[in-house]
Amino acid sequence: ALSEVKPLLRDRATITAADINSVERAVEREILIVSAELKRGLGILATTGSTAPFVGLLGTVMGIVNAFTGMAASGGGGSLGAVSAGIAEALITTAFGLIVAIPAVWLYNYFTTKIDFLSVEMTYTSKELIDYLIKSVGSEFGRSIFTKEFQTQKASQTSGPVSH
Repeated sequence: ALSEVKPLLRDRATITAADINSVERAVEREILIVSAELKRGLGILATTGSTAPFVGLLGTVMGIVNAFTGMAASGGGGSLGAVSAGIAEALITTAFGLIVAIPAVWLYNYFTTKIDFLSVEMTYTSKELIDYLIKSVGSEFGRSIFTKEFQTQKASQTSGPVSH
């Protein structure tokens, strides 16, 4: 986008509406490209954060099933110590799932917020650039083509209330 802006900044006398429209489209394309690059990898982070607890829970359920299967194989009366050791071992997978998920969700939210802020900043800056180019035209030509406000203000000034 900058390659389309530099020549216009050097020779402002020749800026046309087509030039400004071209710059605006180039800047919008660049914002889309940068936004896509910034969001790359966020899907993996979101998937990790949302599925890790379920993987941990699956491991816990399987561990508890194994503990009860072992208890049943030993004659059905297994001691509380034997069952609790198996359940404690099974809960390790839940803890591991949460250890993975919590930082992943935090990082996902941090990066998403940062990207949203940068997108707003890029959009605002691009609008400032376009406004600068429009103002650099320096005549009603630039303002009347690109802002309806100028025409509205001009019309309201001429058709305002008449005082006697």
